[in-house]
Amino acid sequence: VVDKDDIKTEKKIREILSSNKIKNARIVRNILFPEASGKSSALVAGVKHAKYPVIVSYDSDAHVRDTWLADLVAPLNKKNIGVSTGFRFYVPGSFTSYLLSVWNCIGYIAVQHSQPFIWGGGFAIKKDLIRKLGLLESWKKVISDDTAVARKLEEAKMKSYFVPSCIALSYHSKFSRLTEFTT
Repeated sequence: VVDKDDIKTEKKIREILSSNKIKNARIVRNILFPEASGKSSALVAGVKHAKYPVIVSYDSDAHVRDTWLADLVAPLNKKNIGVSTGFRFYVPGSFTSYLLSVWNCIGYIAVQHSQPFIWGGGFAIKKDLIRKLGLLESWKKVISDDTAVARKLEEAKMKSYFVPSCIALSYHSKFSRLTEFTT
């Protein structure tokens, strides 16, 4: 899913698809909903066009292991698990990334003790559950996609499943990234 007017990103994606000889992928243009974030709007667009029974949300700046996708979707077959999730780990390097890595610790505690906990940068959910929980309508009205999923799971008395092998590495050094996740 690309923003409606982001020609540069769409061109780059087409080049990647072509150079890797990927033919069964398509680009969906995002339509922004006035009350929603771009990401929440993109999830609605992506789910509406998805052909497969599992939906995976992934932050493109996260670095993951080769087995990340298989590890992430595997828990969805467990009883009462609605969503499986990873988490982000900021790799220290610059002053800002050190501060972000401290923020990791707070988030990691939440992962261990908050149920359900969803990290919006890497989670998997079955498409039919998205519809059953009414997430398409919720995502049209929210800034935080992961909070909406957690709230709907809690209402349905379902749980999330944290997959430690799905911790994604991020390498950021810009101060704007710090304020994005801590405010």
